[in-house]
Amino acid sequence: MHSNNIKILIVDDSFDDRKMLKELLDESKDVLYQFAECEEGQQAIELLQNEFFNCLLLDYRLPDMDGLEFVKQIEAGIEILPPLVMLTGQGNERVAVQALKSGFQDYLVKGEITSDSLQKTVNNAIEKSSMANEISRQQLELQEANARLRKTNQKILEEISERKQLEAQLRQAQKMEAIGILTGGIAHEFNNLLSPILGYTELLIGDKASDDPEKESLEQIQIAGNRAKKLVQQMLAYGQQSLSQRESVSLESLVKATLEFVKKTIPRNIVSKTEIEADLPPIRGMPNEIHQVIVNLCLNASQAMPDGGEIAIRLINEGYRKFKNASGQSREGEFIALYVEDTGVGMDQPTLDKIYDPFFTTKKVGFGTGLGLSVVYGIVEQHKGHILVESELGKGTVFKIYFPVSREEAKSPILNACKIDPENFRILLIDDEPIVAKLAKRMLEKLGYFVNDYIDCSEALNFFTEHPQDFELVLTDYEMPQMNGKQLAMKIKEIRPQIPIVLLTGYGDLLLKQDIAKWGMEGMLTKPFEIKELGELVQEILSTNSGADGEIQCL
Repeated sequence: MHSNNIKILIVDDSFDDRKMLKELLDESKDVLYQFAECEEGQQAIELLQNEFFNCLLLDYRLPDMDGLEFVKQIEAGIEILPPLVMLTGQGNERVAVQALKSGFQDYLVKGEITSDSLQKTVNNAIEKSSMANEISRQQLELQEANARLRKTNQKILEEISERKQLEAQLRQAQKMEAIGILTGGIAHEFNNLLSPILGYTELLIGDKASDDPEKESLEQIQIAGNRAKKLVQQMLAYGQQSLSQRESVSLESLVKATLEFVKKTIPRNIVSKTEIEADLPPIRGMPNEIHQVIVNLCLNASQAMPDGGEIAIRLINEGYRKFKNASGQSREGEFIALYVEDTGVGMDQPTLDKIYDPFFTTKKVGFGTGLGLSVVYGIVEQHKGHILVESELGKGTVFKIYFPVSREEAKSPILNACKIDPENFRILLIDDEPIVAKLAKRMLEKLGYFVNDYIDCSEALNFFTEHPQDFELVLTDYEMPQMNGKQLAMKIKEIRPQIPIVLLTGYGDLLLKQDIAKWGMEGMLTKPFEIKELGELVQEILSTNSGADGEIQCL
């Protein structure tokens, strides 16, 4: 119910009509009316801009405008309109309808107005306006509530989406870790099998004359074995177990040199374009591994364009970036970005979800091992970088590889070691695989060394404990049943701290050199190895440690 004090604005150019309206309203005993009067519409508009009224009684025909024009003007200039009642000199139904459509709450015909009808019309107009205002207020509140609800729902959807992404990342990380462990284990066993195959093949080739017909067959075995060795290295790279010594690398120079090689291998109907930013800072990595990343991506791109196309290679300083890898680990800092983009067939989402899985390939049987992108992924992870891929069927693919910038100085050069005479040295060899131990012993003896070999590390340790001065070098496998190479090395160093120890491992470059040094080891050799590799490493270790405890002398 409205207040008992009601302010009325009467807009009418007739003094008598204004007087009549006031007198009729004043007959009310329940309500006290306050009045303001205007003869023209513009006067009323100015008054309404500065003062509030509970109701406005408006003559339809004013000297400066009619009632409908008046409504248009006050709607444009006044935020809250009072209830409007139109006064007309004749009962024109068309005018009444227009008035109601324009915003008037009611209308009265002059000459038919009574005190009761006027009061009821004013009261009803105020009530209607109040109800309309309340409905508008509630509608506004409802709109605001709906907006808040939509915002909350959007936030919930984003949280659900983020949670699903995190769950997918976790599943992917667990899958990659499991596959990495599996491939690493398989690679280790594979290396133990390849060691005697390649090793004995090499020894047999060395014993054969150049015109021996069997030599060519042995060389074919060696070629196949080296291919298998390379495949194992790719498996180790995917398993993220190849953590070789890193060095400061100019990615600009490396990319240019690699692309010269790539251009010779891709079909002539494929055009390559290069965009390399000048004065890029170096990164920390292994040139051979990064070379492999570039080659694999470019060859994949060319194979995605059997009918020809374009490969675009870009190298850009991305500045500061922040990433999260598949395990959710945060990586941030300054990155150099390598973009490899093609105009090929593209990939759908199910394919994109599996492109880094080992042995997954979209190529025909016999046209790929399915390890190319697995190796790329593994190498990028080793470099603490990040890899992104965008692709759409029929619109090509772009790989984005981010390498962290290096601020380290170049390493000091390694001094040349002196040459030693193998006949003056005895080596203690331990490997739990009899076939590998026998091979390594035969290689060393062929090089001129004296060798004591053991497949049981406890027996080897007992013998060394009884004869610590009989040996100038220890070669030990890493993975053994009773104790691993690290534990054996530490026990041997307790007996004779200065004796050099070399680790033989089928896990690839599993450990960094500084980690091996902490265990008391001077070197590492990855299985399968050639007799030349073994000889060079033993020569280097013995000559580098010459005179360490007064025993080893250079020639």
